[in-house]
Amino acid sequence: MYPAEPYRIKTVELRQMLTVEERGQALRRARYNPYRLSQEEVFIDMSHFRGLHAMSDHQWAGMLIGDEAYAGSRNFHHLEQAARTAFGTAWVIPTHRGRGALNLLAHAFFQPGTLVLHGPLSPIERFHFQRFGAELLPIPVSQTPIGIAPAPLALEHLPQRPDSLLFYWRLSPEELGFPMTDLHALSQVFTQLSEHGIRILWNASGCFAHCALQSVPIPLLHHLARYCTVVLWNAREDGFSHTGALLCGRDPTVLQTLQSLVVVYEGLHTYGGLAGRDMEALARGLEEALTHPELFHHHATVRNWIRKELRHRGFHLNETESLWGVHIPASDFGRQAHIEDLVALAATLYLLSGIRIGINAHHLWLALPLRRYVLEDFAYTLRALQYLRQVASDIPRFQSGGQLNDFWFEEADFIPQGTLPYGEVSAPPTLPPYRTKHVELLCRRSREERARSLCRAGYNTFLLRSEDVFIDLLTDSGTAAQSDLQWAAILQAPEPLNRSTAWEVFSATVSEVLGFPFVIPTHQGRAAEHILSQSLIRPGQYVLNNMYFTTTREHQERAGGIFVDLIVPQAHNPEDPYPFKGDMDIEAVEAFIR
Repeated sequence: MYPAEPYRIKTVELRQMLTVEERGQALRRARYNPYRLSQEEVFIDMSHFRGLHAMSDHQWAGMLIGDEAYAGSRNFHHLEQAARTAFGTAWVIPTHRGRGALNLLAHAFFQPGTLVLHGPLSPIERFHFQRFGAELLPIPVSQTPIGIAPAPLALEHLPQRPDSLLFYWRLSPEELGFPMTDLHALSQVFTQLSEHGIRILWNASGCFAHCALQSVPIPLLHHLARYCTVVLWNAREDGFSHTGALLCGRDPTVLQTLQSLVVVYEGLHTYGGLAGRDMEALARGLEEALTHPELFHHHATVRNWIRKELRHRGFHLNETESLWGVHIPASDFGRQAHIEDLVALAATLYLLSGIRIGINAHHLWLALPLRRYVLEDFAYTLRALQYLRQVASDIPRFQSGGQLNDFWFEEADFIPQGTLPYGEVSAPPTLPPYRTKHVELLCRRSREERARSLCRAGYNTFLLRSEDVFIDLLTDSGTAAQSDLQWAAILQAPEPLNRSTAWEVFSATVSEVLGFPFVIPTHQGRAAEHILSQSLIRPGQYVLNNMYFTTTREHQERAGGIFVDLIVPQAHNPEDPYPFKGDMDIEAVEAFIR
């Protein structure tokens, strides 16, 4: 069963499904590389997860109180305290992205003569670690019941002195498909390294998701961080943030070194290339990751639901699960795990459905951003993958337009050696024309807590506090999610006491959409009912209505009118399937008039 989300949608981002002809034109402009498509051309984007998560209303509220001071921003001090609470470290250096943090580490540690023991590296990590002359020595990776871990190390046989040795481990290695690391096994390795005096650089990105899914208390993070010279954390992974990374530690000498470097490459150490608003959103996202493990449990449940549904449809999946998505082998489509074959499959899927999926670890990859998509999006994606498998034999071979570089292939050109299959996956009417932009976190109360809340409310659900309600279906009035364009307009709108440009836009829009030359705005519908009733209803006049509503009837009767309900009789029967229960009963209307 698909799980209920522990949040409700607060703001949406409108999206439009292009026609298959428009998608074909977009693919040609992108040289048949789905990574080169613009966001506006993609209906569902599962090509990656970093920075694509939906932020919370608490984070967005924090962005409005951004302190953009060059030095000493209050948002930096909030971020500093949040990082200390999370990792138990003494200091923090912010950077604009994870690669910005890697650049600082490379300058500070990876000098000629340094030997770096490391787990699986991404191309960007490898580039930064090698460019200053450090020697890289990969270590074996072992499997545990939970995930992966560094294999036990024979440290006594290493030629270098401990002060020239470094150990680097990333929790979810990109090259292996973002699997989880067994935190308890990692703790044993850190202990061994510490006993030999070897400095540890730990990329802890994803650590809060790890703690939630392994039922590990946060103090274990403090325990692991105590062994480390520097802890790197990318807020775009499990910090629900669109940008930002942190370098944390205890050693004041290392702090001084990094402070002298960050000002050259990022900005002063109290902002590191981030605006105050970004730091505030990052700090609040860090606090949410620390205190809301249910968000990661929900994400994992969705991921497992997708895996189950794919297996039910005959797809073959890796035994090692990805923390951030689902991998599908090219062999399920009769293809090889070559980059050209994978791009051909991804490009054809986009043409058929408007869905962009990723390529990772020699597989097609459904990346799953946190809090971004809903059940209907995933169901449509499953249908699209089934259709892709049906037409896979008709997909022509792709040829790269040049040599593929080591830093992925986002900018590469590809040339299909034939015509892509023609067809389209029909989008169901339930597929929403929007994706989630930001959410409001919910708290699911226990039965005992709900009973106490009901008692406090006098068993009247209208008197329940909003935070005690998990799903609120009391009314739809004023509770809908707004779009990001609406929020942008709110922030831009002037607030004069008299005529404003916002009024000009509003009145012109009403005239264009509804066709009326005049409009009087009111703060709510009941205010409009009051004006309408006082203006048009005379004492003793009958007013024909389609169903009783409290404020409507109240205003009509306050004006002296006589309320008459002439709605169709089916409206009074909740079990009647009649589709238009708001209709007036025409025969009853005619009879009443006569």
